[in-house]
Amino acid sequence: SMGAAVATRVANRTDLGVELQGLVNIDVVEGTAMDALPRMSAFLRSRPASFKTQNEAIKYMVISGQLRKLESAKLSVPPQLRFEAERGVYGWRTDLEATAKHWKGWFSGMSQLFLSVPVMKLLVLAGVDRLDKALMIGHMQGKFQNHVIPTAGHAVHEDEPEALSQLLTSFMERNRLLQ
Repeated sequence: SMGAAVATRVANRTDLGVELQGLVNIDVVEGTAMDALPRMSAFLRSRPASFKTQNEAIKYMVISGQLRKLESAKLSVPPQLRFEAERGVYGWRTDLEATAKHWKGWFSGMSQLFLSVPVMKLLVLAGVDRLDKALMIGHMQGKFQNHVIPTAGHAVHEDEPEALSQLLTSFMERNRLLQ
């Protein structure tokens, strides 16, 4: 979500001297994100602050449903942790709660920004109920391609890497973005 917010804002800049060819956002919709913000702080406070081992953190991420594939969790969770030698535990590398004051600004207006980027666009979602009104209208007008990977959770790229890879390749081939 946060990565898509950054990518969408950068894609709207014209002062970078780079010719953008396409934009892909993965499982982020302004309406859904804004609706989830009030619960995000409680969610972050509810997760363990530390783990005795990296494997404990990996298992937590899968059991809690944040990731759906153990294989993916084994790759993606360890870099999110840092070893706290004084306590002998693994804690989260990034204090997401400390960024809370920025969340609304990151996601507010994002659907219109996404729609306004003048390149081929792909929105990959984990659930069909996630389009907000602006995106529904934009999709009906053919302003972007939408694809749902229903077997994935929010971390689509981690839960279904093969499906996402095939989808990205197809998008780039169809839009002649591969040289």
